[in-house]
Amino acid sequence: MRDDAIPCPDPGDLERWRSGALSEAETGRVAQHLDACDECRARLDEVVANLSFLDRVRDDLPARVPRARPHPETIGAFRILDELGRGGMGIVYLAEQSRPARKVAVKVLRTSTGSLAERFENEAHVLAQLHHPGIAQVYEVGV
Repeated sequence: MRDDAIPCPDPGDLERWRSGALSEAETGRVAQHLDACDECRARLDEVVANLSFLDRVRDDLPARVPRARPHPETIGAFRILDELGRGGMGIVYLAEQSRPARKVAVKVLRTSTGSLAERFENEAHVLAQLHHPGIAQVYEVGV
């Protein structure tokens, strides 16, 4: 900003100026400032470049993001409704159990061999011993 000049607009004002979203008075103020401030013209060039990049990424994103594999319809006696999350051990699904009728979480290991399966069995055993509203109840464990 020059000492005798209008204060530098923030990047949001520069973006709104670029898109024509400022009032007529604000548009004139920013335009006048840009004529006199090399620093703000450079900042505006950066804002324009960043917005252009975001537009290109947004347009290209659906083509680049791989489609998630569809979840299985059932796992054992559970009808799979949705995926809740993924972690180091595996995938957790929201499922429906028909008898008794209730919604449950079904955790599926990425692989059922070696130490991972052993850790999973230990986790299920420990959880089955705990009874608290904030801790998942184990209804069934199996392969």
